[in-house]
This record gives sequence, C-alpha cells and structure tokens, in this order.
Amino acid sequence: MLEKISYDYNGKQEKRMVNTYDANDNRLTYEEYDENNVLAQRITETYNQYNDVKEYTIFYAENSKTRRSESTTKYWYKYDKKGNWTQRTTIDKDGYYSDHVKRTNSYY
Repeated sequence: MLEKISYDYNGKQEKRMVNTYDANDNRLTYEEYDENNVLAQRITETYNQYNDVKEYTIFYAENSKTRRSESTTKYWYKYDKKGNWTQRTTIDKDGYYSDHVKRTNSYY
C-alpha cells in the first residue's frame, strides 16, 4: 500500500490518495479522499495472466463537485509467441469498441 497526502499552503489536508498493489506490482485500487477524508473516487483494475489491464472501473462519489457515477472499461489483447501484446481493443461501458491499437514488436 502506498499513501500520499497533499496539503495546502496553510498545512490543511487537501486530499489523501491510497494505492494498493498485488505481488506483481500491478495497481489494484486507487482511492482518493477529500479534505474531510470522505471517499471522492475509486479506481479498481484487474489483470490477465500477462499482467495487462483486463478491466478498469472508476467510481465517483457524489459530492458538491460531482454526481455519483461508475464506469467500467474492458480490454482484449492478442499476443505474439513471446507473450507481448500486438493488438489491444478497448470496450467501453456500453459494450462498444472505443479504441483499437496495433503494434509491432521487434526482437533482436
């Protein structure tokens, strides 16, 4: 777990950010708390067997600045023989393809 607290010029806490990680150093959660230590947003990520993000969910708590909302993005990958991804497709919260990336890996 990694925690960071930011303060204003008067020393008052502005926000607190907490990250948790798995054994492979993949971030599992990011939580951000406001100046009153009330949860403002949470990001959760899950990973596939290649340690690539499989699912990314962001949650915004309702407060004076935002309405409560949650959105999940899913990722699909195609891999080469060495286990590196060559194609990544992003699927948005409504199930639509929102991004498609192709890349070529060179090995020496």
